[in-house]
Amino acid sequence: MFTRVYYFIFGYLMLNPLAAAATGETFSAKQLLEIAIAKNPELRALRLEVEAGHELYGQAGRWANPTLDLGASQKEEEGVTNFARVGLSQQLPRPNRLKAQVKLAEASRAAQNFARDGGEIALRAEVIRRIYAHKAADQKASHARERLKRFQTVGTYLRSQVFASPQKKAEATIVRAKIMLLGRQFRELEANHQSAWNELNLYLGLNTEPEINVSWFRKSPSYTLNELVEQAAQKNPQLAKQTAELKMAEANVLLEETEAFPGVVLSGEYNHGEGAQPEKSYGLGLSFPLPVWNPNVGGVNAYKARSKASAERRNWALEGLKQDLSSALAKYEAARVSVIELKPEEADRLEKDMDATDRAFKKGQVDLLTYIEADAEHFAALNAIYEVQADFAAASTELLALAGQAPSLE
Repeated sequence: MFTRVYYFIFGYLMLNPLAAAATGETFSAKQLLEIAIAKNPELRALRLEVEAGHELYGQAGRWANPTLDLGASQKEEEGVTNFARVGLSQQLPRPNRLKAQVKLAEASRAAQNFARDGGEIALRAEVIRRIYAHKAADQKASHARERLKRFQTVGTYLRSQVFASPQKKAEATIVRAKIMLLGRQFRELEANHQSAWNELNLYLGLNTEPEINVSWFRKSPSYTLNELVEQAAQKNPQLAKQTAELKMAEANVLLEETEAFPGVVLSGEYNHGEGAQPEKSYGLGLSFPLPVWNPNVGGVNAYKARSKASAERRNWALEGLKQDLSSALAKYEAARVSVIELKPEEADRLEKDMDATDRAFKKGQVDLLTYIEADAEHFAALNAIYEVQADFAAASTELLALAGQAPSLE
């Protein structure tokens, strides 16, 4: 059901003109996330594994098929007698063996469900992180481009002065060197932007880079470590998968305990002879294994050890999860405070302030060194605003994923 829904979403987005990157239209971050979920091969594989587990669960606990035995023979004694034989046998399994098979299939199906849930949560977190990393890189490269153009204009103005004073010549030299450095910085940021797009497009498979609209973070909830640990203990897919694997090991112990004596076989036979000595015979039989040479003690002990190993791994995973949550919460809190302090609206204010400084410089009201310092601080502040957005996207998605909550763009 879920697979068909995601295929429908993906088909709609691909056929909708708004989703055609080649036309230069705009994507929302939510659209990109839906495309990534619909297209991801690993997630599709996990859903198929869930379907396989569901089928095997329906098969578990069923009786083995009966066996039909047909035969014919001829006897030559005081004439010829032809015999026909029909036999039917059915294994009668031990009830606790069937229950163990059902428990094993149920635990296996649960493990596959948790693997699918964990895969989707991890995919959502990664794609959201890459969307904001790309947007931040795009904005930084864009501002670097505008910054370079601004100094190129200043350089053109200074070089155009025919009778320049030594002071103006020195300023022209400073600006020329500044342009060289800014050009190098712009190329590096543009390369970072292209790299960020490539990393994001791995999950999208688009032909060209479209315009992407994102909603900047402005505020976010605060969490306590205790509530996160409690939630993760119940919802973290990796931990839940390990719990299911522990149940699988316990079910295997039950299966191994019945391996030496899985059940009895009930059989019936009918013989019919025609000819010189016609006769009919009927028979019933019961056969069962004798666990004399191999009581399967080693198999039982092996799965008991594996069950204990699964329990140890789960306990260790829970301790590791607590530490990961503590570290992720610290990063989240730092990013949360930075998002509040470095609001996206500050970028507009910084742009207006820099425009005013630029006009004042052109009128000779601001000297070159002050202008350069103002430009450097302006650019550093803008970079910090966009880096904070990318950092918060990474920190929040990591924290929510560890807690077992699917990150979203709502």
